[in-house]
Amino acid sequence: MPISKTAPATKPQAEPAVPDTAPQDSAPTKGRITGADGVRAIAALMVIFHHLFQKLASWEQSAWLQDVHGFFIKGAAGVSIFFVLSGMLLSYPFWTAYFAKKPYPSIGHYIKRRAQRIMPGFYVALGVSFVVAGVIARSDGYEVPDAGRRLISGLTFTSEFHYVTLFPTDQNGPLWSIGFEVFCYVLMPILMLGLFLVKFRGRIAAWTYWLVALAAVLLINQWVVSTFVTGADGKGWQYGLIGGAKSWMPGYNPVGFFAHFALGIFAAGFIAMWKIYFSGRRSWWFDLVSLAAFAGMMGIFWWKRSPAELDGTFSMQQNPYFYPVFPFLAAVLLVSLAYGKGLHRVFDSPVLRYTAKISFGLYIWHHLVILWVGRVVSPEFLNYGGVSDPVRWLEISVFALVVSYIVAALSWNLIERPFLEGRLSGRRKTKATDV
Repeated sequence: MPISKTAPATKPQAEPAVPDTAPQDSAPTKGRITGADGVRAIAALMVIFHHLFQKLASWEQSAWLQDVHGFFIKGAAGVSIFFVLSGMLLSYPFWTAYFAKKPYPSIGHYIKRRAQRIMPGFYVALGVSFVVAGVIARSDGYEVPDAGRRLISGLTFTSEFHYVTLFPTDQNGPLWSIGFEVFCYVLMPILMLGLFLVKFRGRIAAWTYWLVALAAVLLINQWVVSTFVTGADGKGWQYGLIGGAKSWMPGYNPVGFFAHFALGIFAAGFIAMWKIYFSGRRSWWFDLVSLAAFAGMMGIFWWKRSPAELDGTFSMQQNPYFYPVFPFLAAVLLVSLAYGKGLHRVFDSPVLRYTAKISFGLYIWHHLVILWVGRVVSPEFLNYGGVSDPVRWLEISVFALVVSYIVAALSWNLIERPFLEGRLSGRRKTKATDV
């Protein structure tokens, strides 16, 4: 996330696969919901393209290129896709247990897997970013504001509760969303427990429960955005990341982002229900729905291509990323890809599958790569709209993208995967692709 009026993005983070309880006829390989990897990969690339296109001086380009620029800048909404995807994948085991009339899933296993997946990569990226921010600050003759407080909030996943700490460190803005994700990780199983405590289990009871839960979330979010309005002093991206965060909040708040996450929970419920009650039947109708949903998502980007940066329009309750329409379409896309007959094969292509596998690394490291490119390779890449020549911009962007893939691959193989496979403890208990 550059120091500019833009949405840093996301991680987020959701895993590339569901547990072995996943509907086997909804995937080309064992234990996977078809199409989910492709959606994850596209979301990660949307976020990266968002930050790369910020470096292009769009106002100096021809009209058609300005339109393209505005379209790709909207890739910040990839963050919303990550939340929907996480909600779907992480709640799916709870839904399958519920509909199969089985006990509440092991919360200990859930916590362990979340910690294994998030903490190693995030902590390393946060630590490196903290050091880099300090070195740059000393080199450029300024102090990083509230550095210690922001670091502690990042380490404890509590940065999402105040605009001062929303960005845990300078120079790697995309890390902001990790705390929001963890908040959703905590709230989801708590609400799911309430569903399991209801005496009668069934589809009507389940959907009623979650509709009420979503309504409660939206009511609380309305109270948050109405009550915790930030003051005008020091507000705006011209004051740096903290000033930018102050302009984001209270629209960017953990309760509001759970509303994105909840749409993924609904998607998981439908996938589990279709598997159990309708034998997981595939249909070309689902492919048509997938096409319509994806076209709708891209259509929003094109429709809202001007102004380039997100301006809060077409969003309910100040909730960013075109809520609820865009995340709802993302949820529909995930459901329909799970049971379509053909389109999921495009989303499950080898390139997208590999991108999905290293997507967390792409998310947490790509902005540091862009920073490195700007400070070491091409100084014009440091500034918002710093590159006027579109050919030059394309060359630098391709280089930054390639380096981001290399760094993300190293992150996956040296940091993330060893913890997921238990190799650092000398044992391999779970597959790295498990949620």
